Amino acid sequence: MKILILTPSFAPLIHPRAHRWTAIARYWAAQGHEVHVVCTRRPGEPDAHQEGNLFLHRKGYASLHELLFGMFGKTREKGRVGQKPGKPAKTMLWANKLYKTLWQNLYFPDDAVVWQRPVFQSAVELLEKNTFDRLITVSWPFSCHMVGWKLKQRFPAVHWIADIGDPFSLQAQPLNNWSARSRQ
Repeated sequence: MKILILTPSFAPLIHPRAHRWTAIARYWAAQGHEVHVVCTRRPGEPDAHQEGNLFLHRKGYASLHELLFGMFGKTREKGRVGQKPGKPAKTMLWANKLYKTLWQNLYFPDDAVVWQRPVFQSAVELLEKNTFDRLITVSWPFSCHMVGWKLKQRFPAVHWIADIGDPFSLQAQPLNNWSARSRQ
């Protein structure tokens, strides 16, 4: 099979989605499937990389915050291997306040909206050159599914799977909210 996975979170990022989808993609590639993953750019990582049957395409950034870090060459992003939290500079505190005041009130459906254009363009190029058996979009963030929806409209023959990764689907305990507790 030829599989196209769209996920902002992929190794070496430290994130549950990154761990899960990196393992799944590598497993499928080891089984002989051709797996293409479009994920976000990472400082120090090549934009295109191949590991056997696994092809990585790093495009854009998953948030305005990461985009600005990428533009200014910063590497102290959260969720990076070996990064220790440090005291933020006053300019970073000011920029963060501006970000929360303005940007968080504008983006939809989430802050990965800045990743939609580069991932869409990359996926269109791949879908025009290849016949994929599956298109898989991974959330959180849900912007990834918006891209999958647009791709499905443009390429109706591709079989699209939207992984919402519900963290509560396998919970033995009740959800951590008042409405769930009151029903028990």
